[in-house]
Amino acid sequence: MKKNIPVVALAGKKNAGKSSLLNTLLGKARAITDDFAGLTRDLLEVEIRRYGYHFQLVDMPGLDLDEEQPLEKEILRRARSFLESVDCVILVYDAPSPSPFDIELRELFRRQFPQMPVVEIVNKVDNPEMADDIMPDFYEVGLSPIPVSAKSRWNMRTLCKEIDDRLDGAARDRTTSDEQPPEKDREEGYTPVVKQDSTVVSDSETEDVRIALVGKPNVGKSSLFNRWIGQELSLVSDIAGTTRDTIDTVFKHFGHTVRVVDTAGLRREGRIKEAPEFFSARRTRRAIQDSHIVVQLLSAPEGITDYDKKIAALVQELSRPSIIVINKWDAIPEKETNTQKEFLADVQALFPYLKKIPIFFCSALTGKRAMEPLKKAIEVFERASFRVPTARLNEIVRQWLKGKLGIPAGFKLLYATQTGRMPPVFVLFVNRASLLPASALSYLENRLREEFQLEGIPIRILVRENSDNEKAGDANTSEKGVPGRKTATKKAKTNATTDVSIKTAKKSFTKKAFSKKTSGPSIKRGAGSGVSRKQGSQDRPKKKGVIRSISRSRK
Repeated sequence: MKKNIPVVALAGKKNAGKSSLLNTLLGKARAITDDFAGLTRDLLEVEIRRYGYHFQLVDMPGLDLDEEQPLEKEILRRARSFLESVDCVILVYDAPSPSPFDIELRELFRRQFPQMPVVEIVNKVDNPEMADDIMPDFYEVGLSPIPVSAKSRWNMRTLCKEIDDRLDGAARDRTTSDEQPPEKDREEGYTPVVKQDSTVVSDSETEDVRIALVGKPNVGKSSLFNRWIGQELSLVSDIAGTTRDTIDTVFKHFGHTVRVVDTAGLRREGRIKEAPEFFSARRTRRAIQDSHIVVQLLSAPEGITDYDKKIAALVQELSRPSIIVINKWDAIPEKETNTQKEFLADVQALFPYLKKIPIFFCSALTGKRAMEPLKKAIEVFERASFRVPTARLNEIVRQWLKGKLGIPAGFKLLYATQTGRMPPVFVLFVNRASLLPASALSYLENRLREEFQLEGIPIRILVRENSDNEKAGDANTSEKGVPGRKTATKKAKTNATTDVSIKTAKKSFTKKAFSKKTSGPSIKRGAGSGVSRKQGSQDRPKKKGVIRSISRSRK
């Protein structure tokens, strides 16, 4: 992410609201925020275009860390090294009063970076009334910060203007009004809304392919990320769970503009004990969903575990093309010529579905074969974007299904077409979906993957019945298990025969009753009628006769 714009860093103690300020200026929740102190560990860089100003903003970890801890010592080393390359620093103090660390940090910058422009602010001051109560405490100790609020967005325009003034106008946006629409300030009735879309992207630069690095904690994702981009942008440590937020950057690779996203390690839900781990897991899943290609890393010394399989299943569920990298291959002792082949055979025997996914062995630490997965990921992306001509697709599918796979003689393929890409989606229109067995769909998927070199790319095949079946009386037209034409016709014939029999019986009874009424003597019920009760009941329906006999006996 190298652009000719000034670089501005957010510095201060832990939990001062630096990440919230970054999200507010960016306009979306790019950084993970929580009350948990020390959540930020990596340098998170974003591109800000706000209020007519354009600069690169970097969220730094809190500087009040314990150098006796190895991980925190490395975080401080990286932060101090980065401060030497920035153009301006925003010192963020926390309301309601200055801490001794705030005063020491300001003196440190005056001694070590006397020429660097510094902007001092106090965060979490939501309105001018709060500022009147809080600011005198800062003035008394020699600090002169600007009161701002990431929550209510108060004084954000003033902050950007102050940055531009300290940089002598270098932060002013050079684009025209047609290219960049004007922003509305809070005082003009602006309602702050933090967007949740594309939270894994840190700038507006477009890329040809976006790659997400995923896997369990401590499998070497950050090491491979740094190896690919050629710099130590992501923090690397032997401590599992070092990475908490996604880190992304854009670089060129053999004519392709690639954005690679380093994600936090995924843990089992039962092992997530703190809020930061929960938010990290959600951000990693979002990175998978928003990527073109997923590179899943596994640790060679640990082998493939059941949770590695679940991560791969998650990638397949989200229909993302993927490849698998078995990292730390240099840590396998006493390797022989067939060690890699035997390892791969054992893996595919345990998890047969991995035969559909490209697998690479490398070492991100030493760099051996570390660039091969990147080349393959770009290749898989290009293959996943292809489209098969409809005529060609129908020709090969008919040829593959002809007289094979135990398909009954009554099955007929009407036509096939491709309806989607990334991943490819194929639709088969047939006369009866229930006659197409599941084994035939698996066979078609394997043949399509082999014919068009779709290794590592999920394929979706949908089966739909012809609309004529709906006219025949079918109730469902789903992908599988629809009642057939013959069954519906047979039911229709049976119903028709029943209707004819009922109509014939009604007609015969009506005709008989009519002849009795017109030609025969009338039937009188009562004493001296001359017609017995049994004889009268024969000339009328049996049910009515029974009812009248019961009523007559009650009288």
